[in-house]
Amino acid sequence: MGVDIYAAAELPFAFSYIVGLFKGDAPPQMSDILLQACIIFGVFTFLTKTMSFLQDLLFYPVVNVCIRELHFRTNFHMHGLSIEEYEKLSIPEVLSFIKRIGLSARFFLNTMLVTFVPTIIKFVVAFTILMNIGVFREGLVIGAIGLVVLYVLAMRFYMRARRKSWLITDRVTLAIGESIRNTRLVRFYESFERLRIRNLVNEEARAWFRSTMQMDGMQILIGVVIAAIMGSVIFYGAYGVFEKTLALSTLVLVHGQLSALLVPLKSSLREVRQVFEATIDIEKILDLYALPQESRKSGKGILIPVEGAPALDIKGIDFSYQDDVVFNKFSMCIERGDRALIFGESGVGKSTLLSLATGLLKPQNGEVTIFGHRLCDLSLEEVGQFLHYIPQDVPLFKASFYENLVYGCGEVSREEVEAVIDVACLRGLLETMPEGMNSDIGEMGSKLSGGERQRLALARAMLMKPKLLIFDETTNALDEETERLVLDHVLSSIETVIFISHRPMHKERVSKVVKLDRMLVSVFEEHASF
Repeated sequence: MGVDIYAAAELPFAFSYIVGLFKGDAPPQMSDILLQACIIFGVFTFLTKTMSFLQDLLFYPVVNVCIRELHFRTNFHMHGLSIEEYEKLSIPEVLSFIKRIGLSARFFLNTMLVTFVPTIIKFVVAFTILMNIGVFREGLVIGAIGLVVLYVLAMRFYMRARRKSWLITDRVTLAIGESIRNTRLVRFYESFERLRIRNLVNEEARAWFRSTMQMDGMQILIGVVIAAIMGSVIFYGAYGVFEKTLALSTLVLVHGQLSALLVPLKSSLREVRQVFEATIDIEKILDLYALPQESRKSGKGILIPVEGAPALDIKGIDFSYQDDVVFNKFSMCIERGDRALIFGESGVGKSTLLSLATGLLKPQNGEVTIFGHRLCDLSLEEVGQFLHYIPQDVPLFKASFYENLVYGCGEVSREEVEAVIDVACLRGLLETMPEGMNSDIGEMGSKLSGGERQRLALARAMLMKPKLLIFDETTNALDEETERLVLDHVLSSIETVIFISHRPMHKERVSKVVKLDRMLVSVFEEHASF
């Protein structure tokens, strides 16, 4: 006997003959239909269980791959933003939802693959069977459409409420993070800080309670509608059985399939709520991805300095932050072998000039060249072949001393590492560390003093051996003797050096001075005196 795939559609009518089978007066062909339908539904049940097993087997690898790619993409997308776009972001807030995104993605995929999609399949199967029964057809269609409309309205309402709640949660997360980072200050104003955090946390709790209660109200409304549909069918079905216009077996079948249709729909509302809650974090990541990345040139491999070209040549650049003009037709030239000092009052544009000189910012007009190559033609990685700069806040990672020392340096020998440790006066520090160079230096080098962080950055610079090194207030935490020793080694091993400071310094070491004032005038002096 061949299995007819359409036999499933006849299953409701087969049940009408179950009683007749026991009486022995059912048409013989109905037993075949019943058998075929049982085979089909048996196979369907087997496939459902098999799919559930495969979902459990494959779910976590799939989720972990997705989360890994999200983390990779988010990290490198942030690196690809222009400095202007980057500085508009609240980094603690970005880190907050990056940490949440793993949980959100895991829950989103789990709900969609393991619970919600199978529920939809059951819904479709039950609805198809009910349509084939042929009774209550118009009422079921109208009720299903009404439920879907109510369902969509409930989800839209819920999303609005949840977004407002998450905005407050982000504020609380940011406030708690800032409070912990500012512990030194908070200790003096502890009662004020406790009140501030308590008010924020209470506001968050009230917001989540309001949104949850509102959504629970929507669930109750949907439950009432579902109960009304079920009650109406039972009432009119019972009336039809009483009037002998409807078989009792058909009513039992309708009730069973209606339960299979509506109960999963109601329970799936809870799953969908959690899915939409997870999508709020995913939306934040997508908003981040929507920020335009900076257009960059592709790498050209190893670059060679142009013979006779200056180390850094800035020609007639214009730069402004919206209406705030910082440079207007500004020019500056640093020759190879120069030891140059750029100084000026705080806020005059020294850090902006540094960002323009290193390619982190692009001028609106004019041109910047480094060793004869135009910065606009180079990727930042190529610029790094020539130039290294040490900012005021030394870039360090929560890793070992050694990992921080050799970061970005490529292949280095043990002898080179030992040499720069000595010239940077770091030997005494390593002797106090429990694991020497393998000791963890804390987040952003928090276990080191300001001077130790600066000496570590200088040692890294000497390992890199750049053709141009730029200091941005990078020795202000060193004592005079240590500063003299370290700078002597730096100047003897690196061809061209630029100091940036808000005060005149190192006068015995520099050959050129660039003075910035609020009139945006550069003054060059050879072997300048102060």
